Amino acid sequence: MIIELCQEIKSSCGYDVRKIFARVGETLTDELEEIRKHEQRINKSQLKQIGSLNKITQKKKGLASELRQVIDRVKGMDYESKDLSNAIQSKDHEYEDRMRDATGTALVSKLKSAIVELKADIKDESLNEAVMNNLLFSCEGMRRGKHHLFDEMVDPVKVSGTGTKNNTEEA
Repeated sequence: MIIELCQEIKSSCGYDVRKIFARVGETLTDELEEIRKHEQRINKSQLKQIGSLNKITQKKKGLASELRQVIDRVKGMDYESKDLSNAIQSKDHEYEDRMRDATGTALVSKLKSAIVELKADIKDESLNEAVMNNLLFSCEGMRRGKHHLFDEMVDPVKVSGTGTKNNTEEA
């Protein structure tokens, strides 16, 4: 498209205009050559700096990878430290428990609490037994000779020959 436009301009322009375009084209070519020379000079002068920049970049990459390795090692050591701390706390608790057991205070306190519980159970059972006896024997039909439970409570020996026994005899 540009070539077509240039050909169109060339055909429509006269000799003087073509001369001007030719001179401008030569000037542009000369200026372009100057610019290329300056670019080459700048590139040559900057080669040292570009090389040092590349070295610095490589060094930074190496340091970054070393830093990553150090960070990974520190993380591993941190996890190991936490595991060791947990193990130490576990052993400390185990040691304290064993020391309590060695003095006997833990066993004594367990025995005391078991005895207190047994006393409470015995008290509840005897109260339940008394209430049950009162309920059973307060009825008119539960007199001597009228019901076998009354006879068993009064006489702890065998009541019949079928093998019915009172609980006191089995104990």
